[in-house]
Amino acid sequence: MQLIPSNCILKNYTATLLAAFILILVTGCAPGGGGEGGSRGAEEQGSRGAGEQGSSQTVSPSPRPPVSPSPPPPVSPSTASNPQTVTVTIYKPDPLCQELIPEQVAVSAEQPIEAAVGKVLEARNSADFTVAGYRININPSTGVATVDMRLTPGSQRRFVSMSSCEQFSLFGSLRRTLIENRQWGIEEVRFTDRGEEIIL
Repeated sequence: MQLIPSNCILKNYTATLLAAFILILVTGCAPGGGGEGGSRGAEEQGSRGAGEQGSSQTVSPSPRPPVSPSPPPPVSPSTASNPQTVTVTIYKPDPLCQELIPEQVAVSAEQPIEAAVGKVLEARNSADFTVAGYRININPSTGVATVDMRLTPGSQRRFVSMSSCEQFSLFGSLRRTLIENRQWGIEEVRFTDRGEEIIL
């Protein structure tokens, strides 16, 4: 019977343990090893991939419908009228020179009295009798209005040569127009020819 030295047995045992230890280390560090670690790594990699894919998508804003301009508001009759005019009442004779007929007219808002007198005179002028100019002086304390008129140079007729119908048409229309527009505060009307009183 052959005896094996004890030191040889110890060397063989040590080599066996070392080989087993190396095998354990190699098996534990292998790729994909360990079910829990491998699955966790796969989940993390999948979540990162999904996050990167989601962040790369761009969301385009939904287009807004075109806005059509609103039409301008309609112009009411009050705003369409000229703000520089006012409405007053003038009086004109009827064809028989019996009555004075009222008529609504628009005149300048700055000088409504002068404008109203001018409209009355326009209707009374003729080829041989034309009032070239006039001035109006109102005394606010007494309410007396003086209308000073002058005829065109070389006029064939004078105020005193007017017929009763012509006097009614001219002086009656002026007097009624000035007095009936109560906002002017006129109570009496007098007439002059270049400063001299006209006796009717």
